[in-house]
Amino acid sequence: MAAPGGLQTAVGEAGGDAVVDPAANRMANLVQQQKNIEAQKKANKRAIKNEQRKRKRLMAKAKELSTSELAEVWIVRNAAEAKAKAKAKAKTSNQARADA
Repeated sequence: MAAPGGLQTAVGEAGGDAVVDPAANRMANLVQQQKNIEAQKKANKRAIKNEQRKRKRLMAKAKELSTSELAEVWIVRNAAEAKAKAKAKAKTSNQARADA
C-alpha cells in the first residue's frame, strides 16, 4: 500500500498499523534517480545537437568572409570581452567597498 508522500507501507497483522518499508523507499528513489538521469541525458543530447548546428552555421558564414573581415570580427569580440571583464571587476570592487 502506498502512503502519502510516496512511501511504501505494509499493513501489520495486529491492529492495522502501517509499517514503512525502507527497501521499497530506496527502490522508488533509485527509479526516480534513473528517470532524472535519463531526462538529463536527453537534454544534453539536444544541447549538443544544437551547438553542432550553431557551429555549422557559423563556419558557413565564416567561409563567406574575407581575411580582413574575420580579423575585424575577432578584434570586436576581444574588445567586447575585455570590456565585460573590466565591468565585472569594477562591480566586484564596488561591492567590496560597500561591504567594508
